[in-house]
Amino acid sequence: MAPLNVIPSALDLFANTGLSSLQSPASFSRNFLREHGLPLPEDMSDGSADDSSSVPSLGERDESTASSDDTYHRYTERFKRELLGELGGESATAVPSWVDIPIDESDGMDDDVPKTRAPRLYPYEIGDFMKSNYYRQFLHPSVRERTYVTSRDAKSTFRSRFRVPLSYLDQLTDMFIFRGWVRETNRVKGHELYVRTQLLIMSSLEHLGGRKPFMQFKNDTEMCEAMHSVFFKEVFLERMFSVRDEYISLPPDLDELLKVMNVYKESGLPGCSGSIDVVHCKWSNCPAGDAVKATGKEGFPSLAFECVTDNRRRVLGVAPVQFGARNDQHIVRLDPTVKSIRKEWYQEVEWSYFDIEGNELWSKGVYLICDGGYLRWRSLICPFQHCRNGTRQGYFSSNLESVRKDVECTFGILKKRWRILEYGMHYRSIDRCEKIFVTCCVLHNMMLDLITPSDAEARVGRGCPLPGDAIYLEGATDRCDTESRLNWCGRDYKAERVEARDWMARSELLADHLWFTKSNKT
Repeated sequence: MAPLNVIPSALDLFANTGLSSLQSPASFSRNFLREHGLPLPEDMSDGSADDSSSVPSLGERDESTASSDDTYHRYTERFKRELLGELGGESATAVPSWVDIPIDESDGMDDDVPKTRAPRLYPYEIGDFMKSNYYRQFLHPSVRERTYVTSRDAKSTFRSRFRVPLSYLDQLTDMFIFRGWVRETNRVKGHELYVRTQLLIMSSLEHLGGRKPFMQFKNDTEMCEAMHSVFFKEVFLERMFSVRDEYISLPPDLDELLKVMNVYKESGLPGCSGSIDVVHCKWSNCPAGDAVKATGKEGFPSLAFECVTDNRRRVLGVAPVQFGARNDQHIVRLDPTVKSIRKEWYQEVEWSYFDIEGNELWSKGVYLICDGGYLRWRSLICPFQHCRNGTRQGYFSSNLESVRKDVECTFGILKKRWRILEYGMHYRSIDRCEKIFVTCCVLHNMMLDLITPSDAEARVGRGCPLPGDAIYLEGATDRCDTESRLNWCGRDYKAERVEARDWMARSELLADHLWFTKSNKT
């Protein structure tokens, strides 16, 4: 009886040699099986010994042999499939069902023996959180009360690592659990779920605050690198980005808006509702195809984010991410926050001012203060250009430049607290970089709700901070295709000229108001 390893070599011989031209496929199959002592199938047992003599030579073949060619191909394909075990759903190493060959159980072909699975190259490990460094140092019941007290200090170890006090971390953990962003499983539930969620949030905050790589969190949390990476990208960023409208928004009603406007009115800017500017964040892993359009005045690839803030350094709006080569005039056209200021009920709000003679007048429509790089819109007031300091326009420009520093302070607080924005975002996806910036703004606003100083209404002084303000500054505390959003066309130049005239008229009346109030104070 022929061994099994003879069959593949015979097939190769049958396919690669010229034997098919010398004898018919049926005779070759029968001869091959008889030589190796294999039984014949029923459709091949015709009793003839050899019919090679009936096969015409190559020169004598004509149309009458077409049926013989069909038989040749049919027998060839079936013979190969049966010998290779492809009939009846059998595996490639199995023997045809019509071949009665005893199989040794030691061949490894017994179906009762379970298959062994290869070990994972990168195991998904979860250790004992009770032994983790973070739990023993900050979250254990014996040290938890002490951590509550020390985490209020901005220079404590807990705040240096995670950028937030422990009470704020507890609120974040409650949000993730009560909103169903993390759920109980058969393995993790109850107190263990709460602690593990806190450890994962702590690693995400430390990654944002110090750009610490995920591979270094295993020794501190007893959880593998993959778990921290997946939680940060797929859970933390996604969920914090989904609640951006709850924490980043313009004043929802007139009462909240008047609170903001009154503070700016005391600074000589009646009708102002906030400051606006663009901040650039380094894009460390910028793709080569985006390097040119992402490289602007900084000299390295960056992403631009336009933000609107109030006098308390609260972020009121974040525009969609733009490449660093885009200028302020282009980005402001695509900002939905500015569009709301210009088109919605904010343009119906009335506010009073004084003219140069001291008469009280009224105007309609709030505005934002900005630098000289923006468009001349009546909803965007910037300093005058080429004016002397002692003049009416010069005094107004210097006062506006000092008041609008609240947005610059907000950018400084964001970059120093969440250093991933300053040192560079090591992600290639522009959508993920946008979610990182928005998440930092959400966390910044949530911090303001928890640790707002008593003198937060005091504005920054001209030249130096006012007393008590330094305490607050220390922090006691496929999307849509980007290019499609950048393609704006159909500019109405006539409407822009009208906007420029309205801007000049409003700037002049604000300068008159400030000059009159200054004269009365002196």
